[in-house]
Amino acid sequence: NENPSYNPSTYELDSVFRNCYLTSELLMDGPKLLNTDYVILSDGTEKSATDLQVGDILKTIDIPNPNNIDTTDPYSNYGINIETFLSGATYTENPVISKIKKDGIINLVTIMFTDGTNWKDTGNSTYLSYINNEIQFKRIDELENGDLILLVDSSNEQLEIIQKTVESISTQSEFFEGWEIGVEREHLFLTKTEGS
Repeated sequence: NENPSYNPSTYELDSVFRNCYLTSELLMDGPKLLNTDYVILSDGTEKSATDLQVGDILKTIDIPNPNNIDTTDPYSNYGINIETFLSGATYTENPVISKIKKDGIINLVTIMFTDGTNWKDTGNSTYLSYINNEIQFKRIDELENGDLILLVDSSNEQLEIIQKTVESISTQSEFFEGWEIGVEREHLFLTKTEGS
């Protein structure tokens, strides 16, 4: 658990904690990380969501964009096939520009994959997918049986993609304790969840 910090002159909570004490509905719009999640830094090391700081440089990927689509759209459809993606995707960097403490009840979605593994995330998170022969980002709560999710094996210098097929999804309300992370290049950064 994080101890809230505040300005000693004004006694105002620091902005990273302020949203935890608002009585209005807490909408979690950006990428979310549980306290136990880790992000991959540009040098390949890992840092917990709790220890992550504004200014940290995260490891991410560049997706080929021959159609010049608006990549700030969190539901971008690149209109490219898997071969174009695999031959043109490369590692790059993405700085953290904001970090806000978020606690509250959320819709937590569990994806069951056909290989027997599963993944949990907040309902409005987007995942790089291969659907209808096109690379695109899709909300986790809109995934369907048979959709392919593309995961990055960040342990190698050369970009390697792991394809996982969705078998089913389920949603339940749970308490979320973690962070909303803002990055310079919208929704792109690499995470590692405890136990995965």
